[in-house]
Amino acid sequence: MTRTRYTVVLLAMAMATSVSSTALAQENYNWLPAGNGDWKEPLNWDNVNFGNNVPEANFDDVAVIGNGGTAQVTDTRLDVGGINVNSGTLSVMALGNLTSRVGNGGLSSGNVAVGGGGTLHVAGGGVLNVGTPTDSSNLSLAGTYRVELTAADQNPVNVKGTATLGGGFVANVNGATVNAGSTWDVIDATSIAGNFGSVTAEGTPLPVGRVFSLNQMAGGNGSILRLGVEQRLVLTVDRNLNTATIRNAANAAAPINIDSYLIQSATGSINPSGWTSIADSDAAWKEAGSGAVTSNAVAEFNPTASRAFGAGQQQGIGTIFSANYSGIPFGDDFSGLQDYVFTYTNAGQTSTGVVEYVGDFAENNIVLTVNPATGAAAMQNESGSGVSIDSYSIASAAGGLLTSWNSLQDQGGPGGTWLEANASANRLSELTQTGATRLNQNEGFNLGTLFNTASAQDLTFQFLIAGTTTVVNGIVEYGALPTNLLPPSAFNPADYNQDGFVDAADYTVWRDGGSPDSTNAGYLLWKQNFGAGAGVAAAQSSASVPEPCSACLGLIVLSLALRGKRRLCST
Repeated sequence: MTRTRYTVVLLAMAMATSVSSTALAQENYNWLPAGNGDWKEPLNWDNVNFGNNVPEANFDDVAVIGNGGTAQVTDTRLDVGGINVNSGTLSVMALGNLTSRVGNGGLSSGNVAVGGGGTLHVAGGGVLNVGTPTDSSNLSLAGTYRVELTAADQNPVNVKGTATLGGGFVANVNGATVNAGSTWDVIDATSIAGNFGSVTAEGTPLPVGRVFSLNQMAGGNGSILRLGVEQRLVLTVDRNLNTATIRNAANAAAPINIDSYLIQSATGSINPSGWTSIADSDAAWKEAGSGAVTSNAVAEFNPTASRAFGAGQQQGIGTIFSANYSGIPFGDDFSGLQDYVFTYTNAGQTSTGVVEYVGDFAENNIVLTVNPATGAAAMQNESGSGVSIDSYSIASAAGGLLTSWNSLQDQGGPGGTWLEANASANRLSELTQTGATRLNQNEGFNLGTLFNTASAQDLTFQFLIAGTTTVVNGIVEYGALPTNLLPPSAFNPADYNQDGFVDAADYTVWRDGGSPDSTNAGYLLWKQNFGAGAGVAAAQSSASVPEPCSACLGLIVLSLALRGKRRLCST
């Protein structure tokens, strides 16, 4: 192939013999499409000096993908002098074949570098060669290496140099048969350095207990990175029952032997007193020392023999799950409490087991549960801390609400004087004229039948926390109503020490930061209820009311001036 750029160079050399020739240099060709495009299309590539051409090793061209687009290699292409994927994807498709090598002028290295924002994707049947038998080029993977498993004869990336690993490895299960013991070679290099930071699966989910693993071994060009499938033990944690079970989830597989196991939780969500160890029924097993059994870890071992878990076998280990809600602000996600790490050993080899959570996990919020078959609903505080509310609203854009619900006004909700507000098929709302209702963990109300089961499931739920004017979005779930619903405590929301009276002792609790709301709003709630007995919201008492620190006083006065009448928006 003749390129205009060389014609220009030759003419210049012939016409200017008195001028020394300029050395040629590596040329970078930038990928242009922001989306998918064909590697072989010249208009998809641009060089600042020579315009549109497909990069070639013949001219020491390096392909640069840095705009987030995807260059697809769909057939056999001419060699390229190097590839840099900075932001975007190089995708070698099922029939694609591409070689990156040292350029003919020796000006390009043939190296392939995938940066932190880049992806190398190789489909089943695709071929990518880095270097040739006569030269050496290197592969660097700091981004994502995605392998699409469509056949057992997956072609590894063939590297005639060093493959340096980093970033993440993704195995996309797309038609391959994935059994325990299945393997695929994914990189064949002269040498392999480093490791991937993560190994994950996409596409068809693996059966529970099966995991991908990467292992290096001698062979091929010198060192092979092999993707394998292993059957691991599973720790099943039931978030409703708080139980944990060790099991071999395989239907048919060789037994998995263990001589110790360790369960860890960085958030302290383990209940050691609920642990039923193997040692409780088998004297050959020994629990770890008392100092090692904590809310952060439990462990036991067998110093003389292994325990075999055959296919389908399991061992319950008690009610050890106890989510540690302390320190998590109301409304924040609880998913971080699902942090169990399960490892086990056999004959000195350590394996990381699979942790599986089942059952509904509590929300760190007030939840409105609606039975879609009956239309009945319940409001429950699933958070780990108490919260006082003084208004709420349930809305349906489709008009799916029933106005004959069992409101808090109907039930005489404790702590406040509740009043319904203009009920309609689009909105059910209530607010308190005085006081508020406190809901501790799992406390709440059955609200009767409020949903038209023939309507769209489009309900939204909002409420106000007492002493605030910011609307909080609650959670709406459709399913069976909670079976652990508790009636709200009879304590006044300002009775911070819950002794049945709102008095100076409650001020002390607020002052020391021990109340549910230690801000000025918490002080105002206490002050407005000062002198009240249990479950009763009081008018301002004439008794002596302690005042907050002088630094807080100005803020409280300003808060009162701005507060006005609180209500939920009706739109």
